[in-house]
Amino acid sequence: MLLVYLDVIGPLLTLLGCLLIKRIRFMESDLVLLVFLIAQILLNGLANILQYNQINNHWVYLGNCFATQIIFTYYFYELVISERNVRHIITTTSVCFLLFFCFNMIFIQSYKSFNSYSYSLGAFLLCIYSYFGFQNLMNYKSNDSIFDLKLFWSLSGILIYFGSSLLIFLSYNYLTIVSYSNVGTLWRIHNVFLTIGCILFFKSINSRIWIQK
Repeated sequence: MLLVYLDVIGPLLTLLGCLLIKRIRFMESDLVLLVFLIAQILLNGLANILQYNQINNHWVYLGNCFATQIIFTYYFYELVISERNVRHIITTTSVCFLLFFCFNMIFIQSYKSFNSYSYSLGAFLLCIYSYFGFQNLMNYKSNDSIFDLKLFWSLSGILIYFGSSLLIFLSYNYLTIVSYSNVGTLWRIHNVFLTIGCILFFKSINSRIWIQK
């Protein structure tokens, strides 16, 4: 049962840890990660309540997909990426995601089903943005240890969570057809990766240095 509700427990413990341990003013990068944690607590919590009462909760996950994409697109566009050509890529791919998100919801996977295609595209794009973020990080000239940089830990969390979840989202539809009983196991694995991502976000928030783009 712990793994079932880990998608709420992980973000909740991370949020509480950040609020209790953090002794200095939160930076904007910290606030974006905190917004993500709060969104996961509220949306996954609602989804679990609906599932417990045997009410369709796929529309909640649809909202979670959209909210998560908005949060981290803002994170990369406003706080991480400064190169004009890369920002143009983020803008273009974000518009493509939005169009596909709507098309998929209307014509392929309705709000009453799990929108695995939208989740997969969103996770893939965030992995690509993380690659550009790591490129910036590698070009950073400083005597500071990379392990003191907020960006290193946040990018690691994004890449580990969304990179791992991409494989889960891609295989979701296939498993619902060939072995529906294993879908629950698949989602428990997802919750583990979400918790790992949250731990790395916790480390990011409590690190000292943010690289100004």
